[in-house]
Amino acid sequence: MYAVKGDLIEVKKVSETEYADKDGNTYDKNELVLLEEMETEPVDWEQRRYEIAKDIMAASFYLPMDGANIISYAHNCVQWADALIEELKKTRK
Repeated sequence: MYAVKGDLIEVKKVSETEYADKDGNTYDKNELVLLEEMETEPVDWEQRRYEIAKDIMAASFYLPMDGANIISYAHNCVQWADALIEELKKTRK
């Protein structure tokens, strides 16, 4: 039995070229992409900040603004995005 491409499975090295999962299924090293071998892209926090602020602003248009200035409202959305990013960075450590 083989994992479908894209599935995450936990394997243990049993020889130089063979790995096994918890159910005893074996895999050749060439069949696997080991997470430790994958290059991870660094998080683009500025892009993430933009996306979060945009989503907050879009979602909040359904709420009454009670005469709030749109510029100050946009500033608040960016502040909320910054607060969320600050928390996300804490949990990644």
